[in-house]
Amino acid sequence: MEDEDRFIPNELVAFNGWDETNTFFTPQIIQLFKDTLTRNETKISFQQSFKLMDVYNGLAGTALTYLHRYFLDQTNRQMLTKARELYNKALESDGFSKASYEDISMLIGRHGVFTVGAIIMFYEGNTEECTTMLNKLLGQFGPISQLAAWYPHELLYGKSGYLQCLLYCKRYIPKEHTRMLNGRIVELVNVIIKHGKNFSEEKESASPLMYEWHESQYLGGAHGLSGILYQLMEALDMFPTELKTEEHVSMIRGTMDFISKRQLPSGNYPSRPENEHDRLMQWCHGAPGVIPTLLRAATFFDDGGFRVTNDYLARAEMASEAVWTYGVLTKGVGLCHGISGNAYSFLLLYMHTRYKKYLYQCVEFLKLCCNNDFLEQLKTPDHPNSLFEGRGGLVWILSDVIALSRMIDSTGNLPETLPYLDIKFPTY
Repeated sequence: MEDEDRFIPNELVAFNGWDETNTFFTPQIIQLFKDTLTRNETKISFQQSFKLMDVYNGLAGTALTYLHRYFLDQTNRQMLTKARELYNKALESDGFSKASYEDISMLIGRHGVFTVGAIIMFYEGNTEECTTMLNKLLGQFGPISQLAAWYPHELLYGKSGYLQCLLYCKRYIPKEHTRMLNGRIVELVNVIIKHGKNFSEEKESASPLMYEWHESQYLGGAHGLSGILYQLMEALDMFPTELKTEEHVSMIRGTMDFISKRQLPSGNYPSRPENEHDRLMQWCHGAPGVIPTLLRAATFFDDGGFRVTNDYLARAEMASEAVWTYGVLTKGVGLCHGISGNAYSFLLLYMHTRYKKYLYQCVEFLKLCCNNDFLEQLKTPDHPNSLFEGRGGLVWILSDVIALSRMIDSTGNLPETLPYLDIKFPTY
């Protein structure tokens, strides 16, 4: 792995099995996580910058974190109330009033705020305001095809990020309240796939679908194929009649094969297809951003249930070995380029396979984030309390793991079905 200053060598003990004493997921460890969550919750609530309003670095991301915690325990209405308070502050912020209408994604710009607001309104019982927010998501544009000439397609800033807004609303708001989004989603997916096909042919790419960001082609979660394809697979599964055509499925499979075979000897993935440098181990560029898409593809192309075994799963497991070795990053505890985002590689693999090794690896990474002496070795990000750069991401994953702990039995097993626990990478 190049650029060794980006990570701290992993001296954690390797997994050696789950025994009757359950030495790594004890009540004491869960209490440590709860205490750390409480401390960091205070910081993200009261020390968040009131100038930034977006999901990535601002108030809407903190509101979404509380909304996620409400979904983990819908008896706790206090979480929903807190989400609403922070959402209101996002609307009142300088960032919202000055936001560019060219920022259309879930993570950057007003559309993420509208997405968070629509879901909050629905669960508060205010369906009229929810509909108003959904119409704001739709109201800025005419036909999506008009955007194709100049909007990018990646997740962080582009059309896939706008698609992410619409799919997130569909995921959490019942379909009878979101029918107005259906046509926009279908149109948007068709435009994204058509452009990817045309651009691939223009560049004579080996991938059936290809896109660029700032004149470069990327593989990762933020700017590359992995982030785009995750949203496309979500949309095709949500609208199989309209979108899950043989041609679309074939192009997505071919593109997934293209991504998976770019894997480096370490198990990591390069930032760009032609790049063989093994430098970045983070969600935006590297294996942690590819793993969620590999696991999504494992399910998308197989109806065998959560223990799907195919090349995509094998590639994800190989990538996780690289995350374990090189994923203790110096940039902090955030999701985009920090330890919490990398810990999701293990948590998602655990949810997909139920192999206890991955739960252990997730827990060990999170224990580091609870250690003040360790945290002093890390750099301070520009936005230390935000969802994607700072403590907000740690609060999100700790909430997931604490909720998970309530469902694991004394032998470390989960029930086959989890009625409310749908763990994904945040905002996916």
